[in-house]
Amino acid sequence: MDRQGIAIKWILIMGIGTLVFLAGTATLMRWAGLGSGPVRVHADASPFSGDEAIRVYEKIGTNNERGNLAEIFHALRENGSRPRLLGTMEQPDMIWTVTEGQADAPGLLITTSLSGENGLLAAAWLAELARVVPRRGTRHRIVIVWRAAGEEAGGVRMTLEALRAAESWRGRIAGAIVVSVRRGSTPWIARDARTPTTVWDTLLDASRRAGYVGLSRPLPVETIRSDGWQMDSISVAGIEIGIPDASDRDAFRDGLKVTGDAFYHALVTLGYDMIVRLGMP
Repeated sequence: MDRQGIAIKWILIMGIGTLVFLAGTATLMRWAGLGSGPVRVHADASPFSGDEAIRVYEKIGTNNERGNLAEIFHALRENGSRPRLLGTMEQPDMIWTVTEGQADAPGLLITTSLSGENGLLAAAWLAELARVVPRRGTRHRIVIVWRAAGEEAGGVRMTLEALRAAESWRGRIAGAIVVSVRRGSTPWIARDARTPTTVWDTLLDASRRAGYVGLSRPLPVETIRSDGWQMDSISVAGIEIGIPDASDRDAFRDGLKVTGDAFYHALVTLGYDMIVRLGMP
């Protein structure tokens, strides 16, 4: 074989080797939670329904911002939950649900504010999460709170003060997660830079238990806006949910589903572990 033939042979070998290396690296990154490509939906990963989340989203998007909070209340009543409110039905300031358990069981709080279109989507996503989490049977209590638009200033601190002042609430919040939503091309879960890596490990584990790899982004995102961070008594995690745009209804539904599946396992399957890790550095 002449030199030109040998050179071509080595170029082909190196090219094929490079492709194999890149494909293998991408696979390992996805398994490590480092990818950001499309995620295949597993219908039986959890009871969370993307279609149901869309139904609530479309329902609450027809009224003004305070009315949207009232619509969340009605949607929760329709799905069998027992929501409670702060304020009046006409002008609610805050709505919450809480799972049953012993009074001294630690509570895991997850909250969002109905600010803008993404706030409405986060509220509908949480409403579906509230529908599917078990009402009882966990070692911890799951507290889900929806705050009216414009109530961001005090964030988690104001939410806790309101809960403690409510006659219908008796319990202890051991950790909190502030959820926001941003539109993108694929679903993802990302964390604020101040969220403990121990909490992130639990979310990564929850994603894998739901059957998804490449859903959780490994590096913190500096642009995530989370409120109420200066807390003396509890640790607060800031999590961003990435959902594809509603113009592609299938991708929109699937994005709601896979992120909901992951959070179902984070709150239910690994909820007590999440509380423990929220207290770790």
